[in-house]
Amino acid sequence: MLRRILGITFVCWLCLSVSAQTKGKFEIEGYVYENLGKTPLQGAMVRLIGAKGAVIDSMKTTGRIQTGSVVRNLSRYIFYVPRNVETNYIIEADANGYDPGYMEVKIKDLGSREKKRELPVIYLTRARQLQEVTVTASKVKFYHKLDTLIYDASAFQLAEGSMLDVLVAQLPGVEVKDNGQIFVNGKFVESLLLNGRDFFGKDNQLMLDNLGAYAVKDISVYERAGKQSEFYGRDMGDKDFVMDVRLKKEYQHGWMVNLEGGGGTEERYMGRAFGLYFTPYSQVAFFGGINNVNDQRKPGQNTTWTPESVPKGDQKVRQTGIDYNVSFNKSKTQLQGNATFVQMTDNSVVGTERTNLLPSGNTYDYQYNRARRRTTEFKQFNLFSTQGKYIWSQLNERVNYTKYENSSSYSAATFDEEKQAMNREIIDDIYSEAYVDQRDGLMNRSLQNNIQDGHRLDAFLQYSNSFKFKKNSDGLNYSFGGQYIEEKSDLFKDYTINYGDESTAAYKQNEYYNQPNKSYVLKANVGYMYRLDESDYIQPEYYFIHQVRDKDSHRYLLDRLEEEGIFGSLPAGYQSVLDLDNSFTSRYRDNTHQLSVRMSHWTKRFSFTVTPRVYIFDQSLDYRRGGKRHRVNRNTASFALASWTEMMYRFAFKDDPFMGSQATQSLKLSYLITPRTPDLAHLVPVKDAIDPLNIYEGVESLDNERLHNIELIWAMQSRNAFNNTLMLGYRITESMLTRGYSYDSKTGVRTIRSYNTNGNWNRFINNTLSWQFGGKKQFVLSSISRAEQSHMSDMIGVDVTKPVKSTVKNWFLTENLKLDWQLGKQKIGLRADVIWRDTRSTREDFTPFQAATLNYGVTGVFKLPANFGLSTDLTCYTRRGYADNALNTTDVVWNARLSYTAFKGRWVFMLDGFDILNRLSNVTYGVNAQARTVTYTNVLPRYAMLHVQYKFNIRPKKR
Repeated sequence: MLRRILGITFVCWLCLSVSAQTKGKFEIEGYVYENLGKTPLQGAMVRLIGAKGAVIDSMKTTGRIQTGSVVRNLSRYIFYVPRNVETNYIIEADANGYDPGYMEVKIKDLGSREKKRELPVIYLTRARQLQEVTVTASKVKFYHKLDTLIYDASAFQLAEGSMLDVLVAQLPGVEVKDNGQIFVNGKFVESLLLNGRDFFGKDNQLMLDNLGAYAVKDISVYERAGKQSEFYGRDMGDKDFVMDVRLKKEYQHGWMVNLEGGGGTEERYMGRAFGLYFTPYSQVAFFGGINNVNDQRKPGQNTTWTPESVPKGDQKVRQTGIDYNVSFNKSKTQLQGNATFVQMTDNSVVGTERTNLLPSGNTYDYQYNRARRRTTEFKQFNLFSTQGKYIWSQLNERVNYTKYENSSSYSAATFDEEKQAMNREIIDDIYSEAYVDQRDGLMNRSLQNNIQDGHRLDAFLQYSNSFKFKKNSDGLNYSFGGQYIEEKSDLFKDYTINYGDESTAAYKQNEYYNQPNKSYVLKANVGYMYRLDESDYIQPEYYFIHQVRDKDSHRYLLDRLEEEGIFGSLPAGYQSVLDLDNSFTSRYRDNTHQLSVRMSHWTKRFSFTVTPRVYIFDQSLDYRRGGKRHRVNRNTASFALASWTEMMYRFAFKDDPFMGSQATQSLKLSYLITPRTPDLAHLVPVKDAIDPLNIYEGVESLDNERLHNIELIWAMQSRNAFNNTLMLGYRITESMLTRGYSYDSKTGVRTIRSYNTNGNWNRFINNTLSWQFGGKKQFVLSSISRAEQSHMSDMIGVDVTKPVKSTVKNWFLTENLKLDWQLGKQKIGLRADVIWRDTRSTREDFTPFQAATLNYGVTGVFKLPANFGLSTDLTCYTRRGYADNALNTTDVVWNARLSYTAFKGRWVFMLDGFDILNRLSNVTYGVNAQARTVTYTNVLPRYAMLHVQYKFNIRPKKR
């Protein structure tokens, strides 16, 4: 079936290539930049003048050029001239407010297969102007320009003192997750840029938390061409989906500084400092911060926050960092990098009551965990790239170092009957005379103390190079690099397990684990781009990956020593109590070969790319344990086939009465196959019973997993502030790798093995709508609708020797609806979020359930007299449909911020109140088909905070 699909797509591509060839024409391509900042100059008029002075052709440069499915961030012009005539031309470029520029072009010495020639950049110098003219447009919140979605930051009413995260969360069609991940119209944003430049790598949260919303002019969302695509002038498969934050003009040259500090109830505090230095050629940012808030809520925001998002743990964070990006004058040479230092301490106290829903009768777990985690992390990254007319090179390196110190204390017990009063003290002393009655129905009791210290070093280096041939427009690219990872962990574990009413411990160990791990990876690839004509090319490519990983674990039974010493420190002579049967050393080796052929065709309306890939896996594992040596070899050279296919078609309806005359629509179909190999450690025939309640066993063989992912996207884009994106997806996994288990309901012991299962798929429909309407464009409607069905299979057994296949079917229906009404400086918003879930299974012992969550409320941002401001949100969180009434909750949450600005807006004083009505608690409830849980934490979500923000801007003096 797969070969047939690939054959059909190849024939289609070949037919399109033949039909699209351009005969007798030669392409000349160039760019127009402004001279001061050396940045692309959009809208410049470029004319092609012949030898006799007549204008042959003309066009305006465009800021982002569509090449297939890639948008290039260059102001480019293209002319077509006869290739069989040697003559001279003049290129004339001019733009409003700039002096014109000229360049002489000679067309000669063409290669037989040379399709185009790239010209030097024309730099225009700004003309002397008597005065600036300010044009005020209507406040349209968002619009499309080609394939770029642009949000006007000034059209959004935000609370005083808001950072970038508040602005981004208000953008129609945008979702911001708690971890900083951003989705636009259902698509994941891979990079967050600042003025078109990378900022702190992939760590979006740093910019979201530190950049003031007041400095933002607009935010653009588009597909950015990678470095190779920019170099070759076409899609090379290195595009990424980005969100580009552009600053206002007054913040693009000089210093911008933002400081903030505050304190609140529950001993909460925060402080941060952010500085940004900009020139036309460089960008340098500094930041530092300290806080123990551990909360992402902002009053007055329309977000997806729910009571289940209440943070668990008392967290203290200290961080600092620097980011830089420098371009060297007129050359396309760039140096960028960043360095961050983060120290985090987390203290958590969590209690969990879990009801296991089993066919043989429910069991009840009571777990109490006290943990302290301290992590110190240093990250640094540097990249150097340079581009000439026929060569592009890039060198990048990365070094990350993490040190951690963790300790925890854990008490747990499992009963076959529910207990009305249970706590940690009872579990710790349950075998004493004081708690005889509490031992009724006791299945097992476990006590555990852990101390773990360790570090991890990750170093990476890569060099890439690409060439363009002068005479035929072909290209050659290659890269090579390596990665080294070193990790060492020292773990002390004091573990006690009792079964039933027996007070004598069935298992008691004082253990020490020494776990050193090292690995290295070497990578290399080479590819050749063979250009058929302007619309078609073929690119064969070869990748090679060599990986070696040493993973060891040495277990020492300290309780066998006469003097065990102090817990957490190594006593003398500990080497004599090495547990050979439960210690191991291993070396994993992997040589992966990948062959691919990328075939591409594109026109103004239609683009098509197919990339069949063949993987050859050569893997081996040398595993030694208990005096025995086990060797596992897997060579899956046959038919480990994967493919990446994408088709896009663009069209428009002229004079569309609703979307406008400049509306565009597109259909995009993509199909991706991704293979995954099993962990060879799961194929070692050993039984690991170090944890008596979770026993791991190896299996004889496992197949490769293969994921098929198909997506169809229909996007409607309009300059009339209307956007709708419909996405249909289907994912199916063949031979899915899963960890199944057998459960002993009498002792609570799980025996875990790896399996391949089929019947795993999910399909979904997702629609994102954004619409600004009204006579004064005062209303904005945002809707994210999703219907999803999943079919998941795993292996589960209860009180049987061999697990059987278990299938669970889920239906999810969600709707996130927002309506904002902005009138001048005042804004009111309504929100309603609905989540409905239906879970069923073919198992006879499975109890199906349906449940719904409805969250609805109102938000407001108001500009008050005397420089005061108010932002507030009132939301009702409801859960219905649960059999246990304790889970059918209604929580009304009110948050508010009162602000005051002084000294022309440089100082902002803010008073925040969270959960003013005191309706939230530190108890959360959860339920699924297997269990019902109640969780208690040591964090209270109700607090108030007073904080002050100071900002200033230093601009260089005009010469």
